[in-house]
Amino acid sequence: MIKNEGVRPEGPTTSFPCISCDRSKFKSSLFGPEPRRLAELDEARGHLQEITCTDGCTLASFKWGVVAFPEELEPRLRGMVGQTVAVLRLDGYHVRAV
Repeated sequence: MIKNEGVRPEGPTTSFPCISCDRSKFKSSLFGPEPRRLAELDEARGHLQEITCTDGCTLASFKWGVVAFPEELEPRLRGMVGQTVAVLRLDGYHVRAV
């Protein structure tokens, strides 16, 4: 079951070409040791606060933490900053405002 807010902690993590994400532009209280990555069927949902693109990945800062996405999602997510969004990973990434 997908939670209403945040990312499911169980399940395998996935990777894409994002070798080292520079999180220095984010407030230190917003994330843990590394940004989260969505596994297949996971969803990240919440108020999108900030977007940064670096080292081949897009970092999306939500109220509850930071999620790393592929670089090609950056333009779409940047246009949604300040809104409540949901990003579902299901045979790719599906982005919508909620």
